[in-house]
Amino acid sequence: MAAYLRLAFCGAVLVSLWGQQTDLLPGTTRWDFPADIAAEQHDELRRYFEGRIAAAGEARSRYWARANAVEQNRAEFPRIIGAVDTFFPPKPKIKTLSETAAIRFSLVEWPVLPLGNSPATLGSSGAVVTEYGVLLESKRPGKHPAVVAIADANVSAADISGITTRLPQREQFARSMAVNGYIVFAPFFTQRRTFSLPWTEDRDWLVRLGYQVGRHLIGSEVQQVSSAIDFLPSERRSRPHRRRRLRPRGTYRTLLRRPRHPHQVNPGGAVLRPARPSL
Repeated sequence: MAAYLRLAFCGAVLVSLWGQQTDLLPGTTRWDFPADIAAEQHDELRRYFEGRIAAAGEARSRYWARANAVEQNRAEFPRIIGAVDTFFPPKPKIKTLSETAAIRFSLVEWPVLPLGNSPATLGSSGAVVTEYGVLLESKRPGKHPAVVAIADANVSAADISGITTRLPQREQFARSMAVNGYIVFAPFFTQRRTFSLPWTEDRDWLVRLGYQVGRHLIGSEVQQVSSAIDFLPSERRSRPHRRRRLRPRGTYRTLLRRPRHPHQVNPGGAVLRPARPSL
């Protein structure tokens, strides 16, 4: 009975307080809920980030004024993009998919990382992270220069290789290079496809998860490209000393050149993607 009386008393107090006009806390005002809160948040975030970008531009010179600035910045950049894992040497498995009179198409895979990146998360079952890609081999006789071709985020390695019919032939640039005598490797990267949640997509979702553990899709993809360039000289018909920077008719541009080690640039080896990359 006493418990019921206490409950009734508390209820009466709450009803009484609800009906009273409470004062504002010092330095505060009542919040008028905006008509379009999503638009207001978008504008506020845009102002914030554009302000940060402008401030970064003004302060950028101080990062290059110090001694050994180039070496320090090169060492810092892999950490920023999460390109900090040690990949296995490529041990590829190659399965022929199809052939034409000019090209052989193969699916290639090799393990690049153990499952997990610290002792607490390392998998005990021997599970590994695997890199996949399409290998296009020109049937012209002799050795050939090798290139890594990267699809934009809204298409796949299969699309730019001409295995699917999603792209017109003029946009199948991996296939075009193979027809013209190159050994081409097109890695499969995460595409920008609608995720199960309506407000995000695959890449955005993975970027959010990776950020929490100091990783980024870009860093993973940079390291996969580097691993692919390590694989290409082992490909039986590639000519490792003839890997060079390419700009076929200005349609594509070189974004990355394989480092000899994480902080040096190799003057050989081309990595191509469409001129308007989507990250």
